[in-house]
Amino acid sequence: MSAHRCRRLLDDVAAQRRERARDGADRRLGHPKVGERVGEVLDDAVERGIGDRAPAMGLRTVMLRTGVVLSGKGGALPKMLPPFKLGVGGRLGSGQQWMSWIAIEDVVGIIRHAIANEQVTGPVNVVAPNPVRNKEFTRLLAGMLHRPAIFPAPAFVLRLAMGEMADAILLSSDRVKPERMLAAGYKFRFEILEPALRAAVLSRM
Repeated sequence: MSAHRCRRLLDDVAAQRRERARDGADRRLGHPKVGERVGEVLDDAVERGIGDRAPAMGLRTVMLRTGVVLSGKGGALPKMLPPFKLGVGGRLGSGQQWMSWIAIEDVVGIIRHAIANEQVTGPVNVVAPNPVRNKEFTRLLAGMLHRPAIFPAPAFVLRLAMGEMADAILLSSDRVKPERMLAAGYKFRFEILEPALRAAVLSRM
């Protein structure tokens, strides 16, 4: 949902609240705003004017900040697999950049957990507890496919192949921790990369 549509939604909710107040009603609505930023560390100032206004109206607001989602059905992984299967895969760019990843199963789990738990509010980092450097990610991926990982992919090649997604997902360096989800008692299905990556790769087979 775009920022403009979110603002319109909040304006509509505010108008409905005023109407209910005139009628003597006192109902509490909860419409968590979900904002997504892939591979960035974001602070509370993000989406100012949406995230700030909703709590002022008594609306519980959760802003999801999603890392690299591991899924065999879409996203970055299916685009990365072909060169690795051909034996020409390798680190992306310098390979030193941190990758804050998360399995698709845990994305769904965190969303459900956030909906069910009233204490979850504000920005939430939707990432696994253990980020890795890109060179480790590509080493594991190549090993699972029984291929070498000796051909690095220069940044300019990635940008030609994937456009803006290359910088947003593959070349940016973000070491992010899911502190709020851990504090809220969420139990990750995949805390470390290898089993999560294996499950995603196998879903493509």
